[in-house]
Amino acid sequence: MKVASLPREDRPREKLLRYGPSYLTDSELLALLLGFGTKGSSVLEVAQDLLCRFGGFPGLCSLEREDLLKVRGIGHGKASLLLALGEILSRGKEMEDETLEKNYGYLQGSIRLVEEAYVLAIDSREKVIGVRMVAKGSEDGLVLQVKEVLRAALSFGARAYVFVHTHPSGAPFPSKKDIEFTDALYAASKKVGLRLKDHVSLSKSARFSFAQNGLMASET
Repeated sequence: MKVASLPREDRPREKLLRYGPSYLTDSELLALLLGFGTKGSSVLEVAQDLLCRFGGFPGLCSLEREDLLKVRGIGHGKASLLLALGEILSRGKEMEDETLEKNYGYLQGSIRLVEEAYVLAIDSREKVIGVRMVAKGSEDGLVLQVKEVLRAALSFGARAYVFVHTHPSGAPFPSKKDIEFTDALYAASKKVGLRLKDHVSLSKSARFSFAQNGLMASET
């Protein structure tokens, strides 16, 4: 049956918009990505056939371009999409293995001429599950808002996070303003069920941890 022939509430796109992506089956998710089927087969049938033939998303996304093009109904457009999906899944797996130390190194290696602030969302194993820039400075300095930091951490579904900001020039030691902002951030995080694990300031060659130096609100 073609997607257009299904009751509106049973169509993959409508189900996703109403209930969220977790409500869809694997074949419905893949059908949304593929967009359309082939002559004689609906996109849902094509998606189901691909998943069954290659053992789900892991098997399907591990195929090389040449192998994909040999599959009936897969042209260059769909092959490119599936290759991109495979790369996204691979990068997602790599992100699961990311540690705080690795991310501190990445950020130190990319310090620019102006200050920047980041949220590093972490899980219970201290693995980084998301990174987001929340502020970028100018010649006048860095303007930070507590609500923007909290919004970024919550967007990853994290229960804890590390706040990081860079010091492009000089040592990474905190100012009075940095300490006051950390206290405000800790209090606001607690109110919304988040744990501010640490505030780390980075220069190109050094690092300063508020937690390790007893400057977290929970320790004062």
